[in-house]
Amino acid sequence: NQPELIHQDGIEVDVNNHFRLEGTGERQVVKFLGDPVGTLTKEGDVYILDSPDLDRAIEIDSPSQVKRELVRVFKGRLQQALEEGHLSESKLAPEG
Repeated sequence: NQPELIHQDGIEVDVNNHFRLEGTGERQVVKFLGDPVGTLTKEGDVYILDSPDLDRAIEIDSPSQVKRELVRVFKGRLQQALEEGHLSESKLAPEG
């Protein structure tokens, strides 16, 4: 897939390749670096993201926000993947 980089907490994430949505229809499996980490279910006009990483499922009201929410929700996994050498530190200067 064409890379789409997002920088989160000093980590460079390619949301089109590090994260994958697998399956067709209203329910898809969310995978991070090939491992299942949750589900994304379309219910009417909203998407429901559920994962053992969350205390409760969250609603995402726009398809354009799904990728950003994946990066935000799974930031603990991003940090672990960085420490294990699967992801790279962001080359952008820190904000602030």
